[in-house]
Amino acid sequence: MRRALLILSLLSALALTACGGESGSVEAESDGGGSRQAVLAAAQMTTEAGSYRSSFDLAFEGLGDEPVSMRGEGVFGSEPPRGRMTFDMSELGAIAGQDLGKADFIFDGDTVYMRFPALSSRVPEIKEWIKFDLADLSGQLGADLGQVSQINQSDPSAALEYLRAASEDVEEVGEEEVRGQPTTRYRMTVDLRKVAAATPGQRSNVEKVMRLSGIEELPAEVWVDGEGRVRRMTLAYANLKAGQGRETDMKMTMELFDFGVEVDVEPPEPDRVTDIGDFLGRGAEETEHSEPEGG
Repeated sequence: MRRALLILSLLSALALTACGGESGSVEAESDGGGSRQAVLAAAQMTTEAGSYRSSFDLAFEGLGDEPVSMRGEGVFGSEPPRGRMTFDMSELGAIAGQDLGKADFIFDGDTVYMRFPALSSRVPEIKEWIKFDLADLSGQLGADLGQVSQINQSDPSAALEYLRAASEDVEEVGEEEVRGQPTTRYRMTVDLRKVAAATPGQRSNVEKVMRLSGIEELPAEVWVDGEGRVRRMTLAYANLKAGQGRETDMKMTMELFDFGVEVDVEPPEPDRVTDIGDFLGRGAEETEHSEPEGG
């Protein structure tokens, strides 16, 4: 049970963060398409806003008998690249018959810190905060976890990079309000090959998505306000491998608001942190050197 809970926790954390970190820039093409140019400009304008609050809804189908969601809200800034978020993982935990409650995340460049009482209360060796160095973990966590860990961009700046890879088929759908703000809604396809080719910080993650899922293009929608900023964005993934022979469809919905908000985020004190890479390494070493009972 301890291992199952740990893996579920890692899965949740990495699914939220693994596509974050260094981003590149997918150059706009001179195709003359007004709708596509509006989307490309919105990605840039939103990045230049510098900071904002963000909400996420990750809706999964296929993980259990009923659809489940994981919802969160936080604040992010680009100078320096830091943020924090709280996610309610109760529905996700119910799949494993466990009460996972809420988890807090602090984003500090390529490092993520997670405070997860449901885990630390069951694993005494783990301190209040767990540190994830995303650049070092993929080789330690196994193929199934690695497959699903690439499916979402909880750092909004990484999600915005996907808009820069919109294909030629961007379509203006109509006018809608998002959190009381009038917006223009666009529908498009995101070309993952363009994301992989033009964003060095995400290339390995995106290529893994394409290789393991067979997905090269993603249905997407974006809502752009009158100042040219992204207010809402959706990405839809189908038939993603989720381990134990399961596949899941996932839809990510992100909303951005309170542009220019102050971002007061600091990493936790080192004495309150367990580095998960070291923790997993110790576990593997203990298993390797342990003798089975009875010879």
